[in-house]
Amino acid sequence: MDQNRICMGCMQEKGTDKTECPNCGFIEGKEPESPLYLPPRTVLEGKYLIGRVLGQGGFGITYLAWDLNLNVKLAIKEYFPQDLATRAAGHSQISAYTGSMGSQYEYGLDKFLQEARTLAQFEGHPNIVSVRDFFKANGTAYFVMSYVEGITVKEHLANSGGILPLDQAHGIIMPVLDALKEVHSVNILHRDISPDNIFINQKGQVILIDFGAARQAASEKGHSLSIILKPGYAPEEQYRSKGVQGPWTDIYAVGATFYHLITGQQPPEALERMVDDNLTPPRELNVEISESEENALLTALSIKAPERYQSVPEFQSALTGEQVELPSTAPAPTTAFRETTPHDLPVSEKKPFPMGIIIGAGAVALTGILAFALISGGILGGDDSAAINEQEEEVEAVQETEVVEQEEEPAEVTEEEINEVEEEPEEEEVTEPEEIEEEIVEAAEEPEPEPEPEPTQETTAAPEQIDEEDKDVLEVATISYEGGTYTGQTKNGIPHGKGTWSHPSGRHYEGDFYEGNATGYGVLTFPGGERYVGYLVNGIAHGEGTMHHPDGRRVSGTWVRGDLVD
Repeated sequence: MDQNRICMGCMQEKGTDKTECPNCGFIEGKEPESPLYLPPRTVLEGKYLIGRVLGQGGFGITYLAWDLNLNVKLAIKEYFPQDLATRAAGHSQISAYTGSMGSQYEYGLDKFLQEARTLAQFEGHPNIVSVRDFFKANGTAYFVMSYVEGITVKEHLANSGGILPLDQAHGIIMPVLDALKEVHSVNILHRDISPDNIFINQKGQVILIDFGAARQAASEKGHSLSIILKPGYAPEEQYRSKGVQGPWTDIYAVGATFYHLITGQQPPEALERMVDDNLTPPRELNVEISESEENALLTALSIKAPERYQSVPEFQSALTGEQVELPSTAPAPTTAFRETTPHDLPVSEKKPFPMGIIIGAGAVALTGILAFALISGGILGGDDSAAINEQEEEVEAVQETEVVEQEEEPAEVTEEEINEVEEEPEEEEVTEPEEIEEEIVEAAEEPEPEPEPEPTQETTAAPEQIDEEDKDVLEVATISYEGGTYTGQTKNGIPHGKGTWSHPSGRHYEGDFYEGNATGYGVLTFPGGERYVGYLVNGIAHGEGTMHHPDGRRVSGTWVRGDLVD
């Protein structure tokens, strides 16, 4: 087919003299939604013709494409972490930022290609998106994937009145679990399972899309990047700057998806559940589900990772009541799953990074994608500081202590000993997610603090003279943090309280911080001139706020995880 006659919106023949496609209505030559996108009709590797954008995430852009040699429709994903790189309008080349951000970009690029190689081995699996090719070009890298005709489960759910019968929901969830069982076996996590990342093709096959192993790249290197999550489907560890992820993370998201399909309700956001768990069991919503299956679903949706199923076979077995082959031993530690299991988790570990593959005619292009969803858990990405290293050592020490206590606990204890065991954790519960989230809520909601009393000797005492309570005293300091300079209140050597952070790239934030994260109310300014004023959680707009554009436009409303919802 003559490429000049191909529509860039649907890859069907439209004729050379028509600007509007008679098949799909796509108008060629119209201004693109973002200047960061590859120009339509760009040719990659001499054979892949690029068309319209199918979707965009924090780490990549997915395009409709056409193979000029094989004459088949494809989907191509481009590695493009927008907090680490940029592209001039109308050009193909990507320019990574310099300094520490440049090294993060290169590391993430390698992980992106590693992910492609890993997924390529599943070519032919009926429930996993197929990677056909991958290559480097334009200063970045690309996946080439089969284009799947069909609709997402999100669209199927909407077409079915917002709820599915239990047997239909089973027919979707079980293939997803089969796919996860395969990818988990090679230490790949999905990290973004939800109804819009599960596809049903024209033959009725369920296909899991939007894998994002490269999201973990910077956290493995000890840096932080964006968090872009789907509220209701992401477990609490994905909200924390150093939350430990593993198979249990995907299991929560599958459980949340299953719950939505059979109840018609999206589960409450994990952060809200940590403060007040108001998840309603399906049977109380008149869902015809057995008690054992409901218990299995609620276990998968446990707030704490150690209380969830630790492997897909465990979850499948509990859902179906059938015996399935379980791993004889726990999987060997890997960089993908971290070097720990959820049974000995400290509260903090390495940080998640969501990115997405969105393919198919029914894939929903993300709206309201904002440049401000670029900072998190350290907002910021940069070299590790001594203070951070010391903090991690303290966490590891607490972790080891907890493990020893578990091993030495006797099988039978007296009532008096039980009471002692129940009382002991009170001092260590600061490492539990619930209390951390309560502190975050308090930090965001409490009024301006009253003037502090005159400094006492404890605030300036030598470290060995300061007791546990005095360690929480905030100190004002100027420090190097995540590749930039921070001035303001600190706690244990990291931003905590009110302060200002500036980066050589031009990124600037002034406002509330919580343990290194931009959490609370603040003003975030970007190198391009955009400015967000409002509430944030972990560096992402979450709550009331306004985005100010350089041309004078303003976008105000309620933001949820970086998306404008009202």
